[in-house]
Amino acid sequence: MRQSDILPAHCPLSTAQIMALIPHRAPMLFIDEVIEFSENTITTQTTLDPKSDFFKGHFPDKPLMPGVLILEMAGQAAALLIALSCDLPVGKFPAFSAVEKTRFKRPVWPNDKVTVKVELIKMRRGIYKFVATAEVVDIVVAIMEYTASEMAF
Repeated sequence: MRQSDILPAHCPLSTAQIMALIPHRAPMLFIDEVIEFSENTITTQTTLDPKSDFFKGHFPDKPLMPGVLILEMAGQAAALLIALSCDLPVGKFPAFSAVEKTRFKRPVWPNDKVTVKVELIKMRRGIYKFVATAEVVDIVVAIMEYTASEMAF
């Protein structure tokens, strides 16, 4: 069976549909829905629950989302893009292999709705290169360039 055999026909994709495509689960699943995708791009959205554990310790008096988790959101979006467009065999997914550039431009707070836009810019023998932005209300909060490699799980 290939992942394309379980793909939904249209967007938005729900959390259940997302979990059918990537191995992430709560509390490490950071995508609520896929709102758009094409062969080389994907757009996802997540509304940040103020009760998320990471807000309790980062930081107790002024909670904000850790930058590494914004990068994780983009990595999960990239994994979904590959699952939706590259016909990976079930049991394989792309995982981070390098983070070339990342710039955080603004904090992300509880209740923010984060939109992540990912573009696949290069693909070769199971290695994928991406550029991504994370936005809150059309304001860019992070810009990222990273690479992922196919792995089995």
